[in-house]
Amino acid sequence: MASDFTQLQQAIRLLNAHTRAADEQAWQVLFDRWLATLPSETRRQMQTVRFNHAQLTLLTTLDQSSCKQLRNQDLTAAVPFSQGLVSRYVARLVQLNLLTKLSLPDNRKAYIVALTPLGQQVAALHQQMHHHTNAQLAAVLDTLDPQDVQTTIQVLTKLTDQPLQPQS
Repeated sequence: MASDFTQLQQAIRLLNAHTRAADEQAWQVLFDRWLATLPSETRRQMQTVRFNHAQLTLLTTLDQSSCKQLRNQDLTAAVPFSQGLVSRYVARLVQLNLLTKLSLPDNRKAYIVALTPLGQQVAALHQQMHHHTNAQLAAVLDTLDPQDVQTTIQVLTKLTDQPLQPQS
């Protein structure tokens, strides 16, 4: 049984690495294509930027909100990152003109984080990247026996539903 678990764990790690590599390749193609459409000054600024996935997740989370903006507390609650990390990344994305911070008149510590039009474009690229990779993986799943896919889903669900206890 330990051998089965080791093989399953290795397969999951390989799938994660494979997906990450496909995402990175898709991102680079989409980003380079987008850069070519920008005015020269903006293009020069954006060419040196290296986004991490957490930053792109912040942009996409805001893009998916109804008004393209959220209070900083609501943004932090919507993503799996610490408040400190969100604050650092928001500050960086503000410097890049992808976000703006709007003060709230009734609370000096709270603020609204809003996407700029440029930020909306980067968020759209992030979503396109995932759509591209997910479509390729879905095409592979379509070639498999549906029962095998369902069994795999059941096994993974059982593994994630089972709470793991700390070693005593």
